[in-house]
Amino acid sequence: MTRTEVVDFMKVIKAYYQNFLVEDYVVDEWYKQLSKYEKDDVYEKFEEHLKGDYQTQPPKLHYLTKYLKTPEEKEKAKQVPYLVACNLCGKFMSLDEYNEHYDKCLAEEIVYREILREGTDIGRDELKKLSRETLNDIYKKAMARSKKLREQMKRSYQ
Repeated sequence: MTRTEVVDFMKVIKAYYQNFLVEDYVVDEWYKQLSKYEKDDVYEKFEEHLKGDYQTQPPKLHYLTKYLKTPEEKEKAKQVPYLVACNLCGKFMSLDEYNEHYDKCLAEEIVYREILREGTDIGRDELKKLSRETLNDIYKKAMARSKKLREQMKRSYQ
């Protein structure tokens, strides 16, 4: 933010909180802290403040800058892929790959349990080799059997 933008921002705060000081020494300090951030991010944080628990008090500089990223930090974050672990198999992957992987991994897990329930034991590695279409077909059949079993159990309890 430029110094002018900081002054304008402080005037906006003053419009909401009449006791908020907009004096030179305060402007200097706020400019020193806010200059490295983008105007839109700071205003967005102020909007959050207006809807938050402390909306009756003027925002503190610390709150406005907490968790904000400078343009350089944002760019760096884009370059480093965000890694997540599948909570079923523990494999690490980029966030972009996660949903597709998790769907397949979950289908493999359900099919594996269904196969064990039938008394057949094939390894998980064999399931991983199946194509997505084949796995989906087996998964659908397993879910249909599971649904029938639940309905039978439900009727037997009535």
